[in-house]
Amino acid sequence: MYLTAPTIPSTIMVGNTGTIGTQTLYTNSTKTVGNGTSVVSYVVEADTATTAIINLIDRSYNAGGTLIATEQDRYRIDAVGTLTPVSADIQYSYTSTTHLVFAF
Repeated sequence: MYLTAPTIPSTIMVGNTGTIGTQTLYTNSTKTVGNGTSVVSYVVEADTATTAIINLIDRSYNAGGTLIATEQDRYRIDAVGTLTPVSADIQYSYTSTTHLVFAF
């Protein structure tokens, strides 16, 4: 559940960065016991003369505020806004050192 409505920009350029929003995580559907947060942000990276890479970054924290995982999902975007998945990179931390990379 986002604390406030996510902020998604209507236009972007290479070099743009920002925070989309912060989600509160709960232990179950009653939403009475918090279980951490997830902060979603983005970076627009250079690609080709007609495309860019949007890197969506999700940092997950446990209830104590310790970073437990970072996921980066990269999409290629063209001039008309078509998104094509490029890769997913998941790095666990804290109690695990698992690192997963998926290329599409």
